[in-house]
Amino acid sequence: MLKDYIDFVNNYKTINLVNSDEENLKQLGLKPLYTTIYPRYINLHKNIYYGGFTHYECDLTNDVSKALDIINSNNPSGFRDFPSLNGPYILEFYIYKNQIYFESIEALQAYQEYDYLREELEKKYHLSKDYYKPSEAEIFDEYYSKIAKISEMKSIYYQPSAKEHLHLFYSRMKRRFKPYKDSNSLTGYDVRKWINTNANIFTKLDYPLNMNGIYNIDTMNIINNILETKLEIYTSLYNLAKETDDMEKLVYNLLVKFNVYHNFDETKKNDTFGLDRQFKFAIKNDYWDSMFKKASIDLLVQLIGLDKIETQQRKTITTTKSNIYEEFYNLILLGYDIIQLPKLICDKGEFRWVNPNDFITTSTDRECEHELKLIKKNVPYDEWYRFLKN
Repeated sequence: MLKDYIDFVNNYKTINLVNSDEENLKQLGLKPLYTTIYPRYINLHKNIYYGGFTHYECDLTNDVSKALDIINSNNPSGFRDFPSLNGPYILEFYIYKNQIYFESIEALQAYQEYDYLREELEKKYHLSKDYYKPSEAEIFDEYYSKIAKISEMKSIYYQPSAKEHLHLFYSRMKRRFKPYKDSNSLTGYDVRKWINTNANIFTKLDYPLNMNGIYNIDTMNIINNILETKLEIYTSLYNLAKETDDMEKLVYNLLVKFNVYHNFDETKKNDTFGLDRQFKFAIKNDYWDSMFKKASIDLLVQLIGLDKIETQQRKTITTTKSNIYEEFYNLILLGYDIIQLPKLICDKGEFRWVNPNDFITTSTDRECEHELKLIKKNVPYDEWYRFLKN
């Protein structure tokens, strides 16, 4: 019986992403859309993050790099004369007849939350204190173009500080990674956006990508676990950075702790002579991004707290948790090896390593360990399944 137990962690599986058994969809030409998924992590909500999709959104190291890049940006706040194409993050506002309009939802959020910004713009441009608060959809649809004359609008550019940028970015990630509630609401746009695959029905131009009811609950659960894990990463790094006054130093200390920091190659700096700002920015950005990527795999486990499902070692979980017998009771009963790594914790911007055995073992964990030993010693292997816990 134990051998028949579904080993959902260590085995890859092939699933059908679409409702190909539904007769009305069959008549439209829908065929099964199979894909193979591989368990990669157990996230903080104890859900499985599956890999197997060759897509930017499915590579968690991209999320780590993006967050660290913003934390490390060290941008001073202030108004700018021009937008920035390849430099610091810029918010844009439009002024027309004593009214303000917003180019992005982040511009609206900044105007609402940062009193000094709103008061300065109101004073300088004699703005009405009453202003229209558009939805994100209205902003995307350029609502201001239906109200004001574009040729008479004045553009205002504001560069938020690195910490303000991080806050605005994190707010956007919380909106972006909201879970889907109903698989019938998934469209081809959603699935293509998150896992870069389409049902074959959408290869026919007469069926729009916004058609509902194509994808099943397995697809929704896979996507939701991706969104949930990505938000866990941004939440962890946001909470880490918001408490420090020197985010640049925080990133430096972090990279040093993971043994990936190296000084910028001055020969590359010399090579930038004569290049325009865009190329110089790209070279410097690659320098940081390479270190962020090197640190990201260990960072996901040892700082953020994901549990890594090893691909090179069968039935092995790598974790920083100290209460492994309580946490991984069923998996240990199924013969899994649990590798414990030191956890990196931060106190007032300073990092230090903490070994699992530095924590006091809980009574529950000790009881689970004792129980597992008794089961393995006194119960026949084929009956271990009876002691699996819900």
